[in-house]
Amino acid sequence: MSLTKVKSYVGFAIKMGKAVFGVDSIISMRRQPKIVLYDNSLSENSTSKLNNYLSKHKVYSKIIAMEEVYPDKNCKAVGILDANLASAIEKSIKESLE
Repeated sequence: MSLTKVKSYVGFAIKMGKAVFGVDSIISMRRQPKIVLYDNSLSENSTSKLNNYLSKHKVYSKIIAMEEVYPDKNCKAVGILDANLASAIEKSIKESLE
């Protein structure tokens, strides 16, 4: 899966201040994210907490290699708060899977 577009969109969200990092931050935010991207190396406990939150609030999520998307930090989960960027990320992920 090519993540160049996803990497660009996540970078835009970070510059706009519309990104939330980490499972605990995503869960405790007042505004729920429009999309959540997380790494498959996330611990079992964090994965179950995140999956419970995502299914409860019906938030789209995708497991991707976070080292490729956000290589500078040791971040395992990122939530995007902007609806337009979230739909663009979702679209580019679905296109790359086809």
